[in-house]
Amino acid sequence: MKHKLVLVLGVGIMLVLVVLASRCIDFGGEEKEEKKTYSAVICITSNSEFTSENSVNSGSGTESDPYIIEDLDIDASTAEGINIRNTTVYFIIRNCVIHNGKSNEHGGIFLYNVTNGKIDNVTSYNNFDGIYLVSSSNNTITKCTVYDNSFVGIMLYVSSDNNTVSNCSIYDNSEMGIWLLYSSNNNIISKCALYNNYVGILSEYSSNTEIHHCNIYDNGNYGIRNRYSNHEYLINATYNWWGSANGPSDVGPGTGDAVTSNVLYDPWLTEPVEGVDWTPPEGGFIPGFNLIILIVGIGVAIILFRRRKKRLINEK
Repeated sequence: MKHKLVLVLGVGIMLVLVVLASRCIDFGGEEKEEKKTYSAVICITSNSEFTSENSVNSGSGTESDPYIIEDLDIDASTAEGINIRNTTVYFIIRNCVIHNGKSNEHGGIFLYNVTNGKIDNVTSYNNFDGIYLVSSSNNTITKCTVYDNSFVGIMLYVSSDNNTVSNCSIYDNSEMGIWLLYSSNNNIISKCALYNNYVGILSEYSSNTEIHHCNIYDNGNYGIRNRYSNHEYLINATYNWWGSANGPSDVGPGTGDAVTSNVLYDPWLTEPVEGVDWTPPEGGFIPGFNLIILIVGIGVAIILFRRRKKRLINEK
């Protein structure tokens, strides 16, 4: 009996290895290699242009039923990858990859005078700007990976107010990871990783910025730079990890990333925020859990079948 169990478990392990090698496991929800549809650049200039011709595949534009643009691979070498202007309807851009706009100074996603948008699980790399909002408010950027852009990772420009940036990884951008500029007020940045940018976060003429529970480290010049000392532009950047347990450097007391004046950094975190760079799959925390259960179930069924068969033979 013990030998049979070992045999069954051995076969099960071999099956797991074979499937892993073929990269086909569904790790709790999505395939390891997501299928993307190659798409031309998208340009929407009004509420009425959220149509199938512009890669909108569902939704009616309400809060409970937003328009959906998803699962696209967009080459931005000829224009901004996704360009949306002058809209107020609800929409979500999700699970998209936008790239290669850098050489012609095109951005990945550009929103102008837009409200009620959500950018979710988008990768924007090798562009001029990764994600660029101008005069756009009440939008959400979450679970995005923004890297290797020649200017800014994420930019909030000219009265881009009340936006939220959360759970994003923003790194290897040539200038700023995030730039808030010209009265872009009341924005919240949380649970993001900002590293290997020239400046992690730069703020100019922007008020009531909240930055919390972020990992800010290994940026070339400053982790957070506030260019103006007016009290109205004070940045609340408490409870962040600065790359060192003793806090930020420059006006700070530690050896972590530098911080300027007019940034409230104390208290800071003495160790990195866990899980900031990784979001668990929607189906659960254990990779391949359903597959493991299936293999164990098959093994048990084989053992029970063989025991029953042997008992029937002995009864004869």
